[in-house]
Amino acid sequence: MNKPIKAKSSPEVKPWVRRVVEGAGVVLPATLDGEKRLGGWGVEMVKFLRFYKNMPGVTDLRPAMEGYGRFLKSSEPPL
Repeated sequence: MNKPIKAKSSPEVKPWVRRVVEGAGVVLPATLDGEKRLGGWGVEMVKFLRFYKNMPGVTDLRPAMEGYGRFLKSSEPPL
């Protein structure tokens, strides 16, 4: 595992985010841009998990992801 690069203007990369991304087989370059991207992904993962937590009952991941996509498209301005 590469040593993380500190990025001043990007969100902090939490260790669990790095493990999820590495576990998914995604390899990002060990550059400032790669760390910024990873930090941004972490922010989005947290937003999705908060959305998922508020879904009724036991929801499969795919419908939850589709619902989150619809939520993002309906936001102002659309993301």
